[in-house]
Amino acid sequence: MKLNKSLVLISSLLTLLLVSIFPILNILIEVKKVESIYLSFGVILYLLILILLVLFIFFEFYYYIKYIIKSDMKHKFIWILLIILLNIFMFPYFNSVKINNEKKSIFNFIYIIPLLLYCFIFVYGYKVYTDLNNERLAEIKRIEDERNTYTTKDGHTSFTFRHGYVQKEVGEYDLYVINEEKPLVFSVFTYNTIDYEQKAPTDYLNKGVEDIKANKKDFKLFEDLKETKKEGYTLNQVKYEAESEIQTSNKIQTAKCIYILSTITYDANPDYIIYVIEVIPKAVYTDVVKDASEILDSVTFQ
Repeated sequence: MKLNKSLVLISSLLTLLLVSIFPILNILIEVKKVESIYLSFGVILYLLILILLVLFIFFEFYYYIKYIIKSDMKHKFIWILLIILLNIFMFPYFNSVKINNEKKSIFNFIYIIPLLLYCFIFVYGYKVYTDLNNERLAEIKRIEDERNTYTTKDGHTSFTFRHGYVQKEVGEYDLYVINEEKPLVFSVFTYNTIDYEQKAPTDYLNKGVEDIKANKKDFKLFEDLKETKKEGYTLNQVKYEAESEIQTSNKIQTAKCIYILSTITYDANPDYIIYVIEVIPKAVYTDVVKDASEILDSVTFQ
């Protein structure tokens, strides 16, 4: 059985075409983030054709290597090596010249022109993709490295936030910061215990729990109270879960949320207590809780 010359040529050209436009496809999907039902269908078709071509290429491998082994060709090892290394570049030539004995086959000339064109498309597309992707990665790094520091109303305590966290003036909070993309709500009250009945950090946590519990559904303990000694201060923290309203992308939604209640007490000024409430939807808690911990760890006292 001999492979059809047109089939070998077309399959090789089509494979080279799909490879050459791959960087352009990456630009549309990864860099430009084009979302289109037609593009989605195009990608599916692209993959299906590529899978079929890969299967045919494996068949060609088998066919040509078997032919070389059984033939009386000279330098069999070199030809097998060329078939393995150059495959689709070599298949049309080998099929036309070595199998069909066409010394001046027009297929060889037809193959060279689109091959050069496809090489240009691939090199150009890869360069554009690399440049655009480098710009995209640089922007991602800039955003990742961006930090904003917000200070409580009394001017004594500051926290540092990543990109996307915005401070807002809300009610009587000493500091209120929200990230609608994550989402996470971070709020702070500061107290000078000399002026209040509550003296210990746990007093403020218990009072906070009672206040939140009063108007929440399915309010229950998520993690027990834990005291952690840090450099220069002590962190007391307890976590509860409850059904709550939270703002995401300019919409208010009701969802199960985790309430992280914390107090920060400085060793140098034990009468000054920072009471922090962090609210995270339970559905994204695993992904966002790292941010919540990082913000708390960034606390500075002025």
